[in-house]
Amino acid sequence: EVTDIGAFFSTFPVTLDGEPPLKKKRVEAGFPGSRGLFDKWRAAQQKLRRHHLMTKWSKQRPRLDQVQSFLRRSGWSTNCIPAEEVVRRWVPPSTGQEEQDVLHYVRDQNWTGLIITESQKDGAGRGVFATRDFNQGSHICDYHGRVISASEGRRIMESLKEGEGSYIFFFKTANKDLCIDAQAEHCQCHPQLTTFGRLINHSAKNFNVKCVVAKLAGLAEPTLLIKATRDICAGEEILIDYGVRRRSFGGEGMDLPWL
Repeated sequence: EVTDIGAFFSTFPVTLDGEPPLKKKRVEAGFPGSRGLFDKWRAAQQKLRRHHLMTKWSKQRPRLDQVQSFLRRSGWSTNCIPAEEVVRRWVPPSTGQEEQDVLHYVRDQNWTGLIITESQKDGAGRGVFATRDFNQGSHICDYHGRVISASEGRRIMESLKEGEGSYIFFFKTANKDLCIDAQAEHCQCHPQLTTFGRLINHSAKNFNVKCVVAKLAGLAEPTLLIKATRDICAGEEILIDYGVRRRSFGGEGMDLPWL
């Protein structure tokens, strides 16, 4: 019997609108007798749904009929959060608490509501997709990697072989030219994870996120947070404007299909 929760969640991703994997599907996927994993999946989805509902109304406590109406439209037929609980437990968002949550996500790289799969964009390879709705201004994830000097980043760029992808993100802060080196798929601090930020694809016209520099208390280096520039629906690909055009770098981008 397979009891690895990581393998189970990889086979059955926890999404906002997904149906719990019933016994037949679990057995077919090689998880016989996995009731404990099934219960953990349901608990993880409930946590995801509870967070979504608690943060959906940011201005004032929602009315019971508002929550009930949203739940009916959501189509969640099982594993639901009672509308009465949402109204009873709602509290105004705390800026300090939000920063603590973001710090926790950055340190542990346990961002929720995202999945890595093949992109629909020609030549793009893998991409990052939303598995739940995100409101405009929400923190989606961070661009995670080593913070190094821009000059070191340029040396890495120059050493790349022809056709090799670049995962170097240059930025400025406090009059310093820096960059994030996410060239390695698995960073030293999270060797078991493929982080989301480095796999977000480019779109100059249809981007839905942007990168902002943040200084989080408790972290020595600045963080590049990726925020939603508009409301994002579950199922959408997360896209960012790299700031590169076909005629950038003396026209070297003219033959890049992802542009």
